[in-house]
Amino acid sequence: MALIFIDIDGTIIDTPNGLLKPTLKTKLAFDLLKKNNHKVFIASGRAKALIDHSIIELNSAGYITCNGAKLTYMDQVLYERSFNDKELAELIKVSAHFKGILYLESDKRIYASDLFSPLHKEFDEFWKLPCPYHHLNEINEDIHIAMMFFKDYETALLAKNFLAESFDIRFHNSKNSFDVNIKGVSKATPITFLKELFKDDRTYALGDGENDIEMLETVDVGIAMGNCATKLLKAADEVTLSVLEDGVYEALKKHVLF
Repeated sequence: MALIFIDIDGTIIDTPNGLLKPTLKTKLAFDLLKKNNHKVFIASGRAKALIDHSIIELNSAGYITCNGAKLTYMDQVLYERSFNDKELAELIKVSAHFKGILYLESDKRIYASDLFSPLHKEFDEFWKLPCPYHHLNEINEDIHIAMMFFKDYETALLAKNFLAESFDIRFHNSKNSFDVNIKGVSKATPITFLKELFKDDRTYALGDGENDIEMLETVDVGIAMGNCATKLLKAADEVTLSVLEDGVYEALKKHVLF
């Protein structure tokens, strides 16, 4: 049997290019993997609340969400990390200083620092997230990951430099936004835990972004999508077709996993 970790954005779907749901071949790949008793995990920067129902319907064995800050397997939480109050205050201060929008994600909700600016509208139209936004003032639960969105790459880079000492930053492919992760936490963190739990299982991972670097480095076979970020190529063992060309299906079929 194998453990297989599959990213969402740029791997299963491609929202900027109009692919909002898994293709028929991707759905078939998930079905065949399960029939062959492999364990498939969605491994995403998204919190569970931000994952579209069409992906939930793939019935994965578990979820690595918030870039590794939370791991669930068979509906049981096996690992979880969240920001402390001091870290949240720093994120709010830096995003305001550089006139960006701060997004904070819990298991159930996404919170925004500004719900009415043109920048937020641009973010919303780009990501098309499947849940409503709430204001930061409404937070009453643990926050596992943050995002920041700016008018351009230059401003985002300045903000990143302010945050880099306290947080791990991973730029999105769009380059004017990035994930803010808890220091030392990545998708590889829960994957390492699962490799110890299932010692004899071979591990595979598929992804496209900078937040997939540690994941691809940690597994036995790291597969980059054809549409991947340049920085991911060094971590990959091989490159498959793009998300629009059913790269997930083709890569897993190549490795005779179904």
